[in-house]
Formats: sequence, C-alpha cells, structure tokens
Amino acid sequence: MSSDLVAPAIAAIEADRAYNDDPAHQREYDNISYCPDLRDKPPISELLTRLPARALVDRTLGWNEIAHDRGQIAIRQAQTLPADAAYRWHRQCANGLAQGNPMSNFTAIVGVFPT
Repeated sequence: MSSDLVAPAIAAIEADRAYNDDPAHQREYDNISYCPDLRDKPPISELLTRLPARALVDRTLGWNEIAHDRGQIAIRQAQTLPADAAYRWHRQCANGLAQGNPMSNFTAIVGVFPT
C-alpha cells in the first residue's frame, strides 16, 4: 500500500481521536469501530477504492460485482501472551445491529495494516 494513501488515513485517524475520543464509548470502539464519523470519508474509503487494493479486488471478485459502504477502524494494542495461551478466533459479525435486523453476508474482507 502506498504511503500517499496510508499517511492521510493515519493522520485523519489521529486527528479524529485527538478531538473526538471519548472513554465512555470504548465498548463501541472495540466492538464496532473507532472514529465512527470517519468511516466513509476519503482517507479511509480510498484505502479500498484506489489502487492497489481495488486492483486486487477487481482481479479476484470483479469490482463491479461487489458492494461496499464504510470501513471499520479497528485499533488493537499489542499484547504479550504466554507461549501456552489458547488462540482465539476472530469472527466478523453484525456488531451493533439490532437482533432480527436483516443483514447481507459478505464474500471478502480487505484489511489494511498501516503499522
């Protein structure tokens, strides 16, 4: 991923967190997304819609065959675990949706790891 895409995304996240981070919303941040107002803005959306991620999705699935809406900003802190710690699977699911809410499945998830 080129720095002309990653650097603006990191800067936008840092600025949003500096002005909007609220410890009272930590559960929402952990379960749904950090920086909720930033999720559909260009610094985040362009991580998918501009090359090279878009080219990869196009080759794999066909760009015109997919639908996407907002990114998820998942900030995770490094952890040191004992060697015998059990591995925990992460399952992407409908965090934050009301029970019974119709939801579409997804075929792929694209992750960008800027650090």
